[in-house]
Amino acid sequence: MVALALSACLDAPPGATVEPGEDGGALACTWLDPEVLDSPTSIGGPTVDRTETMLVGEESDLRLYERDTVGDGFGNVGGIVDSLNTPDVEASPSLSPDGNDLYFTRGDRDFLADVWVAHRGSSADPFGPAQMVVGLSDPDISESGVAVWDAGGRHEIFYARRVDGGQADIARAVCSSRTVCEPSGSYPGIDSDADEVTPTISGDGLDLYFVRYGEGIFFAHRLGPDSDFEIADERPVLGTAGDVSYLDPEVSEDGETMYVVVYEVSSDTYTIRVSHRTCE
Repeated sequence: MVALALSACLDAPPGATVEPGEDGGALACTWLDPEVLDSPTSIGGPTVDRTETMLVGEESDLRLYERDTVGDGFGNVGGIVDSLNTPDVEASPSLSPDGNDLYFTRGDRDFLADVWVAHRGSSADPFGPAQMVVGLSDPDISESGVAVWDAGGRHEIFYARRVDGGQADIARAVCSSRTVCEPSGSYPGIDSDADEVTPTISGDGLDLYFVRYGEGIFFAHRLGPDSDFEIADERPVLGTAGDVSYLDPEVSEDGETMYVVVYEVSSDTYTIRVSHRTCE
């Protein structure tokens, strides 16, 4: 998916990305209002979806849900991730593209968390013991909202980084192995006065979605794996408004479907909803 600067199409709606059409023209692409997913519901935490599998952080533990086809509801599957849960808070799960490395955060209830990883031999196997990721376990830094992408055989980890209780920014780390990663700092082209958290990355590694607290879900693009991400438009693709706050986005491999946790203030409830991308 290749995004262009919004100035290429001044009539594009707020939060739209502009992409080349087959006839050489420009298409304005937007995300539709999210619809409530039949199941699971009442989940407060990030999601990971790879078509038929959804991992969630639910009530301080990891849970795995599966479905037979895209149109079905998700059902709880026990045993696959249960061994990873501890008295601490496990959250922000993210699967590697092959589905065999599970990165997540583990920390206390004051949201001071480190990044951990568990490995399995195949999708039919349970995950083995979790290991703390070297380079993402600084006691003065809280990491959250992990997203992982495979860049030519190496993992890139995107996460929200909060130093000494300060502002949260989106940061990146490059891993020499699944358990050793080297942080490379935050992105000046994304940083703002708000907290940026819970990133998710597209299947091609070029599009990054994340949340700005109090504002909604934003979109950034890079030209290649070695380029920096830049905000395509300083307006959210899904904006927080009224009773609804959008949290924890997860974009499908093809970039056309987004799962998002929605918090409704009046009822104090969380639900998982699904949005689809349309271009015209």
